[in-house]
Amino acid sequence: MKRTLIIASLSVAVLLTMSLTARAEKITEVTVPFDMIVTSGHPQFGGTCAEIDWPLHLVGVSHIVVHDTVVAGVHHFVLENGVHGGATDGAGNTYVFAYNNSLKASFTVSLGDPTTVDFDTDSFNLEGPAGHLHVSFSGSLIFDASGNFIGADLSHAVGNVSCDPI
Repeated sequence: MKRTLIIASLSVAVLLTMSLTARAEKITEVTVPFDMIVTSGHPQFGGTCAEIDWPLHLVGVSHIVVHDTVVAGVHHFVLENGVHGGATDGAGNTYVFAYNNSLKASFTVSLGDPTTVDFDTDSFNLEGPAGHLHVSFSGSLIFDASGNFIGADLSHAVGNVSCDPI
């Protein structure tokens, strides 16, 4: 959960920062290298992940597209993130992976209001010698008026969500 919260918090910070200069519609797109070593899955999501031989080293490319449309002073924000590449587990097995996340939020440019960020699909796929692993879920991330993370409401989970390393 900590890695996801960091990514989600950074995404919200990017969204809020970009929204301060938003016009009627703003689209920002960036592609960056991705390199992360993950020592475990998300135990906060319901348990452990025995399906992966940790640590998992993920190397690939992250593609981020941000849409910010302002209607009557309200920002309608969409952040699409896809990460694709290769992975190596603790036993030296190699894999290909794909991660996709779609976040949506509506807010005014005020840090004095609580914000809820909905994600339609957070999915992770890992394909290699040990087989195929698929994890996906949707839900909401909830932030207080100061932008601090309060909690998450997960729904529609498929697979062991504790295995989602990103």
